[in-house]
Amino acid sequence: MDRACITFEEAVMRLKRGEAVVFPTDTVAGLGISALHAASPAVLYAIKGRPAQKPISWLLPSIEEFFIFGEGISDDTLQLARAFWPGALTLVVHASAHVPAAFASADGTIGLRVPNHPVPLALMGKDGIEGPLVATSANMSGESDADTVEDIDARILSQAPWVESPSLKQAQGLSCASTVLDCTGETFSLLREGSISLSEIEAVLS
Repeated sequence: MDRACITFEEAVMRLKRGEAVVFPTDTVAGLGISALHAASPAVLYAIKGRPAQKPISWLLPSIEEFFIFGEGISDDTLQLARAFWPGALTLVVHASAHVPAAFASADGTIGLRVPNHPVPLALMGKDGIEGPLVATSANMSGESDADTVEDIDARILSQAPWVESPSLKQAQGLSCASTVLDCTGETFSLLREGSISLSEIEAVLS
């Protein structure tokens, strides 16, 4: 592979230094840092050229962390998490005290999901950073999402190399971003419809 590429072990070391890496997910290619080792998401904004007021979601290693980093989670919200996680549904909830202020949105919320892909799950696991990833799509702000390393802008890879792990299946994503649902109000609000449709969400709640 002639594109910027590092091993899984090198990626873990970078993440523990607060640096960014690019990795495959079950949706589109992700650009991420360790929530436990980086001081803020500033490096992700700088790499993407993304406006700093746009919050960045977290990937969780399992549903158990939902109650650590989320707060005020309703029964319906938990029902959706159990139905679609691991998978392509991002649930926006109130951030708990375990979320540093630098990573929460201006109104104190955070988007959370458990991915259905072996690479980010391994990065967050016992042989990795043992905690969540702060992750966004691996594309320049305003440009199309990328699914494979061949699709990623060289400006991204020059600052955040691709994680190549032969021992983990580099499964193809869905070429579609996750669906984002705001669960902080009295009723749910669809912020972005991705690979999970509103009708699928409504079917679970009904």
